Amino acid sequence: MPSSSAVKHLMTDSCSSSSSSSGSSSRAASCSSSATSSTVSNATPLSPPRTLLISSRQVATTTQVISCLQVKHRCLTHVCSFDVADFVLSSQLGVIRKLHSEFTNGSSRCRLQEQVRRLALLYDKPYLIVEADRTASRDPRFKGDSCPALDASSVIFKPNTPYFLQTLAALAQTDLSVLYSESQEHTARLLNDLGRQETLRGLSLPRMEKLNPKQDGISKFLQRIPEINPAVSLLMAFQFKSLREILCSSVEILSQRCKISPGKARNIVQAFRVNHAP
Repeated sequence: MPSSSAVKHLMTDSCSSSSSSSGSSSRAASCSSSATSSTVSNATPLSPPRTLLISSRQVATTTQVISCLQVKHRCLTHVCSFDVADFVLSSQLGVIRKLHSEFTNGSSRCRLQEQVRRLALLYDKPYLIVEADRTASRDPRFKGDSCPALDASSVIFKPNTPYFLQTLAALAQTDLSVLYSESQEHTARLLNDLGRQETLRGLSLPRMEKLNPKQDGISKFLQRIPEINPAVSLLMAFQFKSLREILCSSVEILSQRCKISPGKARNIVQAFRVNHAP
């Protein structure tokens, strides 16, 4: 039979071991909770979806572009009826999309130059995306479905006609930025990247589903004025209480609220005075 001192020693050892085990378990629990909290705190929240305006002229020919923007890039796309630009990413950025076969077609040169000129008047950052189509991405030495696909970028960059060189030389004298796309999916990625840049600069568009009937009417009315692009008309409908307030605004107020350059705001004010003079 063990002595009382031995029993006391055993009880002391068991208590110390139980306290150490409970302490280690509590430390493990605290470590796991701190790790969980750090994981939660380090989790990056999803950025809100960007709003893009798409011309109704592009719906039938850019189904894959629109699908990639909506599903892969989480963009809010709104189809509207407007001219000049094919895609509008902000009040300052408008994009024209042309297939390679259209871009190298000499019969459409005057129409392209006029479209680019009007795009530069409406947007501070005009862009042109030249996208490879089936004609541009296949070897002309082959015919039919057996024609092997080529690298679209190598075909696009190849200046194969004098008209191509003349067109590039004419566009180089403008503020237009030209981007080259290998497919509709590539075009969607370019549009998403441009939209992300505008979002980082604080130029993202508001969500159109938040428009009330009065704001929607103001936006549609303003789109009839040639100097106002669809993004600016949308921002005006959000930033001003009435159409009268918009028509009476100064260049500084329009430039600040609509996020456009003073030059573009000055053109809009002059258009108001000409079209709505008493």
